[in-house]
Amino acid sequence: MLSIHANRPNDKGTPKVPALAPFKFSVFTKLMLPMTVIVIGCIGFMFFFRVKSQQAALYAAVEARSTTLASSLSDTYAKSLYREDYDVVINHTMEVLAANPDIQFIVIEANGDTLVFSKDGYDFLPEGEAPQTLVGRRSHSTVGDLHTDGVDLGRFEIHLSLHDFDREIASMYRRSIYEVVACFVLVLSVCWFIAQRLTKPIRNLEQVMTRMTEGDRSARATVDSDDEIGSMAIAFNKMLDKLQLTEASLLDSNQTLEERVLMRTEELSLINAKMAREIEQRKLIESELRQSEERYELAVNGVNEGIWDWDLVKSATGLVSYRSDRFKQLLGYEPEDKLGHFSEYVLAEDLPDVKDAVAKHIASQTARLDIEFRGITKSGACRWYRVRGNCIRDDQGVPIRMVGSLTDIEVEKESQKELAQLHQEMVCMSRQAGMAEVASGVLHNVGNVLNSVCVSAAVVTEQLELSRASQLGEIASMLEQHADHLGSFITEDDRGRRIPRYLGTLAKNLMAERAVTMENIDRVCDKIEHIKEIVSRQQEFARIGSVEEQLDLRDVLDDAIKMHQTSLEHCGIALVQEYETSPSVFSDKHKLMQVLVNLLGNAKQSLNQSNADGKKITVRLAMVSEDRVSVAVIDNGIGIAKEHQASIFTHGFTTKQDGHGFGLHSCALAMEQLGGSIRFASDGAGLGAAFILELPLIHSMAESTS
Repeated sequence: MLSIHANRPNDKGTPKVPALAPFKFSVFTKLMLPMTVIVIGCIGFMFFFRVKSQQAALYAAVEARSTTLASSLSDTYAKSLYREDYDVVINHTMEVLAANPDIQFIVIEANGDTLVFSKDGYDFLPEGEAPQTLVGRRSHSTVGDLHTDGVDLGRFEIHLSLHDFDREIASMYRRSIYEVVACFVLVLSVCWFIAQRLTKPIRNLEQVMTRMTEGDRSARATVDSDDEIGSMAIAFNKMLDKLQLTEASLLDSNQTLEERVLMRTEELSLINAKMAREIEQRKLIESELRQSEERYELAVNGVNEGIWDWDLVKSATGLVSYRSDRFKQLLGYEPEDKLGHFSEYVLAEDLPDVKDAVAKHIASQTARLDIEFRGITKSGACRWYRVRGNCIRDDQGVPIRMVGSLTDIEVEKESQKELAQLHQEMVCMSRQAGMAEVASGVLHNVGNVLNSVCVSAAVVTEQLELSRASQLGEIASMLEQHADHLGSFITEDDRGRRIPRYLGTLAKNLMAERAVTMENIDRVCDKIEHIKEIVSRQQEFARIGSVEEQLDLRDVLDDAIKMHQTSLEHCGIALVQEYETSPSVFSDKHKLMQVLVNLLGNAKQSLNQSNADGKKITVRLAMVSEDRVSVAVIDNGIGIAKEHQASIFTHGFTTKQDGHGFGLHSCALAMEQLGGSIRFASDGAGLGAAFILELPLIHSMAESTS
């Protein structure tokens, strides 16, 4: 029987990890620490069990080999020692040691002897002495008992060297450490990546919160995933939006509240100031009221008016409840006298008007009571009085009281009579002045036309002086000298033969002179007719209105130009007619002709006083708007000085030595009567002038009459 006992080395304990001090760690660190600890624990646990299992497997292999050797040697040793054949034991043992180099030594204890076998040989040891090879060497020993046929022969020990075992264990430890380190680095990298991925949104939220704390209200979290952290980022952004809206609302509310507080403060300040002013004003009003009452009392006593008070509730029949002393004095009564109904001191002829005025005012048909009437004094005299008053009503508009005054206006009525008489005298004087103005206008207009008549007469006189009609006397004298032989003289004499041809030429010249003379005579006749029309119009001006008719402005302008054409040609003044249109108007031809002739005459006189070359008058007809037309008379004469322009249309103003200042004033009046207007334009003295007339295209006779 073989019993084997294996001795195992003691296990080594693992070191304790000291507890970490409580520090403030980030989320990343808090994630990495437990994952690192878990990884280290799992890898350490795997390393421990793997090493232990491999170590147990190696040691089991050593035990199995030792047991196998012990079993093979046990029978051999038992049989040989039973026969005390030590040579077989020694030889067999040496062979086993040579074949198995891992066997350090073999110890056999039998028959009181101890044999120690090693690779160097064997040796007998005394009883109780241990072999020297056992000291300081690490080995695995297997003890076997020697039995044969029930006889206990002793025991033997096989010591296997653990050098290879230790070498394998060390190599296994190194490999495991390398594997553990590699696995730790790999797993730690994976954990670091996962921790980074997990903490990145949290760091992003932290940065957003930091920016929000620093005042950046536009900061928002980035949503990188659709997991819980992404949902948290979305919710966080929504929260920031609401916070921003809430903050804006709070700022607006705060601003509004501050503005309202300021407004309320200002309003309270204004109200306080207003109340203070009202208090001061009330004090002033009370003081002024006292002074006013005093002044009223003094004024009532000092003026020529009497106060009356009528209580309409108590006395609706006309019995005045109060009359001042001055009221009674104005009617010739004493202060202690009692007066009855007002009809007692109102003249009977004026009483209905007084009652009617009072009734209308009570019925709210008039704003105030104000009526003049003739009253009867206590002595029976008749005087003019004036009653003024005002009706006082309650909340429903019912008249309850009437207060007023009585004034003696007898002196005013006398003054009014005198004023009416003076007014009548002034009207007569004004009419005489108007007649003088009309006469002045007649003379001015007739004078303008007579100037043209004189020019035409001078032209006719000059043509008659230059006429060839005087040569007819020479021809007649020549014919009388040759009356005896007139036939032969005309046919044979050279002078006689030229007489018929000369008479024909002279007849043509005389006909031309006659046509020019007749034209000038017609103009003189037209101007004389115009003078007669001016006089007739001025005579009828006071009793009839203007006569309007439809006129072609071109024809009116041509007629006015013809009246000045001869004098203009005589003065070397060029006349330019610029007619852009041919409108028809309703107007008074005589007044319009009078204005145009006056303006053309003024333009001619301005050019005569000018030393400029190229004297020219331009008559321009143009449309101003759809319903108005303008006529402009433009000259390049002496112009109008700046200081005279403001008074150019004033009656009596003139710059001419022999002028009377009526022409342009009458033109302005005539244009106003025709429903038109007149204005002028001039850049100053020596720069010419332009007078522009504007007329309505449609101007009815009824409007002109009105």
